[in-house]
Amino acid sequence: MGSTEGLGNDKDIVVFLDSDSKWIASYKRMLVPLRERLEIKFFQQPEDLIQYLKDAPVAVVACELDIPFMSGKEMFGMVEIMCPSAVQLAITEMKDMERLLDTINGSRIFRLLVKPFFLVEDLEKPITEAVAEYQKGKQEGAQYQKKRQRLEQLELEGQKLSGKLEEKRSKYAGISDAAAKRVQKELETSQAWLSGSERALLSDACGRMLQEFMECYLFGCRDMAFYMRRYQQMFHRPEEGFVYQAKSKVTDRAVRGAARKVAYGMFLGGFLPQQLFTSCQTRALLAQERGAFSLQILCQYPEGQGGYQIGDKKIRQLLGRIVEHVAKALSSQIEVSAKEQVFAIKLIYPEGSGQ
Repeated sequence: MGSTEGLGNDKDIVVFLDSDSKWIASYKRMLVPLRERLEIKFFQQPEDLIQYLKDAPVAVVACELDIPFMSGKEMFGMVEIMCPSAVQLAITEMKDMERLLDTINGSRIFRLLVKPFFLVEDLEKPITEAVAEYQKGKQEGAQYQKKRQRLEQLELEGQKLSGKLEEKRSKYAGISDAAAKRVQKELETSQAWLSGSERALLSDACGRMLQEFMECYLFGCRDMAFYMRRYQQMFHRPEEGFVYQAKSKVTDRAVRGAARKVAYGMFLGGFLPQQLFTSCQTRALLAQERGAFSLQILCQYPEGQGGYQIGDKKIRQLLGRIVEHVAKALSSQIEVSAKEQVFAIKLIYPEGSGQ
């Protein structure tokens, strides 16, 4: 009969169940070399082992299949329930092959040990391998638990982030709707000479400008590489006749303080030409000069009245003035020039300017 002595140490626990006291004595002699690093317990009665398993974190269970009052299959079934992480070793003298196969097929047995054992290695080696298998499973279980905890943490963070984003989107929608209605009202009162379709055209253009402004200023500052990719995707549509190229001679770190203002200026430089012309080639270049950043936008458009999206010159000029006023509000200086089928805009942003 075994005991629970030794549970306070850090050794892995290996238990043997065999009803034959001679075999128990043999196991003890053969396993002396392992007892320095393993806690090894021996039992002759199944009920004693079951009682022990209630309290002990057992690594390996080695069980003789031919035991009184309980089959090996039943015993391993109890081990599976009470100590599922334990590695199972079956010991047998091969007396009943049919019963042996039934036990093996119905259990999670790691090794089958066949009596008699002539060498110490015949018993020591499978015990050592079983303990290694137990440690492997333990490490994998710990890693799985860590991954699961990390996944749960990420899911929780994702839910929080999603909630914050939804809150921002709701705020954005409310502000955007209110501002769009304000733009529509201003157009109706101050530009009474516009037709309904013309006011709708300008209102839509101002709405898009407002939407991008909110995207830049509400959803957090990104680096310039992000904004340049965004506007490349938005405005570069060569199959429709619109070519847009953006380059920067300034590092993201240098322009960080003014990134949103510069990005919005880059948006305006791509947006206005595509509102005005049926096709065009636009180039935007961000550079650094005399303690400031300069955003230079050059647009080449086709010759003739047929090259315009908006036929009415007054409407084109009004939209141009609206864009110019917005650009002036976000930059410290603006230069505009036009010659033949080319116009250029240069916006100046002081270094370290706020968001």
